[in-house]
Amino acid sequence: MRTLEEKRAAAIEDLRRLKDGWRPTEADLLDAVGIERWEVRGSPGTREQFLWGFAINHPRLGNQLIRTSKVLWISEDCTVARTFSRWYRLGERAKPMPIEPATDEPEADALRPPR
Repeated sequence: MRTLEEKRAAAIEDLRRLKDGWRPTEADLLDAVGIERWEVRGSPGTREQFLWGFAINHPRLGNQLIRTSKVLWISEDCTVARTFSRWYRLGERAKPMPIEPATDEPEADALRPPR
């Protein structure tokens, strides 16, 4: 497993290359972890953002719901992301949660905004 300093150095180098117009190829992403039903979420009290979703073949966490390290870059087509610690292949995005509560719940009327 890479040290924190090795992860930091790799992230800085990747960001420099991305700024210069480079984009990762299939060969660069051979070891990238897949993440399905993902979304970007913020960390309360900070401006940092993370990916939340279901990891596929994560080297430490396996196949489960995860929160990534800080997001540094997401491709224009939202298929690849670079976080502080690694590359991710982005699959299907999470579906948005419904805004209106279900009408068959007794508390639903109390939660609706006034008309």
